[in-house]
Amino acid sequence: MDGSATMAADVRRVARCRLTVAPYRWAFAEARAAEIAAHWDQQRAANPSYFNGTVLMLADYSIAGDDLVATAFVTEFRSYLFWRSVGFPSTGAIDGFGSAVIRASDGSLLLGRQRSGQLNAGLDYLPGGFIDSRDIDAHGRIDIGASVAREVAEETGLDLDELKVEPGFFVTRVGAQLSIGVPFRSALDGAALRRRVESHIASEPDGELVSVRCVATMADLADVRLAGYCVPLLPVLLGAEGGALG
Repeated sequence: MDGSATMAADVRRVARCRLTVAPYRWAFAEARAAEIAAHWDQQRAANPSYFNGTVLMLADYSIAGDDLVATAFVTEFRSYLFWRSVGFPSTGAIDGFGSAVIRASDGSLLLGRQRSGQLNAGLDYLPGGFIDSRDIDAHGRIDIGASVAREVAEETGLDLDELKVEPGFFVTRVGAQLSIGVPFRSALDGAALRRRVESHIASEPDGELVSVRCVATMADLADVRLAGYCVPLLPVLLGAEGGALG
């Protein structure tokens, strides 16, 4: 999720998300299967923790008024990883994922930094990640809020007993990536929230995060390397001048 900050970006606030899964032939993955397999062998040799599970990507999406409507498809992680490694070429696929916009009681936002060996090692981002097959119900629908809540629990130790889900979604498009931000509110202030998550990180030495911070203004980001989608989104969330919704 480290798309270039120089790409044209679009940030929208919507009230509803309707995500469904449908059969889809990703021609890119089929045509470059041999390259994908060779690249995967190289990546596994460098990072044995990688696992070729299934992930969901988007075939298409639209925003009309207050509604985001998207169609997802299932593919292999190794196909996604190769597509990412060659610069997200236009192939009839969108890197769609969920992000958690967690506000402390004082209004600050929780950011996590991924540890070495992760896809976004060294970058700060809003907790979240891939949509996967666990997020699909019997009717082919995806509950993006539940998907993000699961990722938050895994990465930070916070669950819905500690967070209040707030209405709406922040949809951020940067290049080939689409972040669907789910807003949450914590009853803890920023300092206490950071300590709470740091305690979880200390108990999970192989977890995704190496550290967290709570930021209240853009000045708090002066020394931070942000994941690409966060570059246009955080000024909106922090109310910075020039950070306007599309």
